[in-house]
Amino acid sequence: MKKERSAMINSDLSEPWAFGHNMTINVSYGDFFSSFPTHWHNFIEIIAPLSDPYSVQIGNETYALDENSIALIPPRTLHAITRSPGHPHLIIQFPNTVLQQFHDFVQYRRILYGSCIFQAQDPGFEENPLSILLKILEYSEKDLPFKELHMYELLLHFFIIVGNLNLCIKNQLSDRKTPRQKAEDQKFDSVTNYIYEHCTEKITLEKTAAFAGFSKYYFSRIFKEHYQMSFPEYIASLRVAKAAELLENSSLSILEIAMRSGFSNLSSFNRAFKEVNHCTPSQFRKMADFSLDF
Repeated sequence: MKKERSAMINSDLSEPWAFGHNMTINVSYGDFFSSFPTHWHNFIEIIAPLSDPYSVQIGNETYALDENSIALIPPRTLHAITRSPGHPHLIIQFPNTVLQQFHDFVQYRRILYGSCIFQAQDPGFEENPLSILLKILEYSEKDLPFKELHMYELLLHFFIIVGNLNLCIKNQLSDRKTPRQKAEDQKFDSVTNYIYEHCTEKITLEKTAAFAGFSKYYFSRIFKEHYQMSFPEYIASLRVAKAAELLENSSLSILEIAMRSGFSNLSSFNRAFKEVNHCTPSQFRKMADFSLDF
């Protein structure tokens, strides 16, 4: 499905995008723009330059991409693209809710998104991921029964091989760690599951530290080393993600969503949500309305 794109960015840096053709996936191939300013969106985006090198800024990092590079951009992540016109490239976009239905994705989310940029010719891949993306492009341009299912089948395969490589890298790094570091990693795997299961409840640093078998102060310090954010920030990010899912997929009131996501009041919910998503819950719901039509 070829689709012309332009840099339409709202004042809150969000990119509005309605998926057309009664499908929940966009496949864009062509010479769309010379650059795309800093923005974010609710869906997952995969970018492949294919021929013309360009740079992608994801968060605070800038990466140089070549014809063998693939950029995997998580939802609600600020990013920008700079490139020269004259060469086609490939962009694939689809709602985050598709993958969130799978427990494996939730459990290994940090591993799947462990690297935003990778090389398709990395010998660690069991299969060239770029060839999978090109197959998705091929399906998008055909009129076939079960076309969308075929495309998602390939997308799931893409995430499996990316996840396997990132998991392999994680295990290799783990082999270099001391027994004490490995034991802490195992505990934090349990902590991750514990927090995810209880994040919408009244979960505290003290209670979670006790679950992990650490003192409150030691746990607070090593938690930040593992997650690159404080315990309250991590809990808030999970609750905001839960709220975003409800905003996209339910007609519940904003207050009800705040309560179900673990927030004690509407003001703290609005503040935390805007800090993560750069917009209010109401603005987010308006941008996500397209997903309720599928």
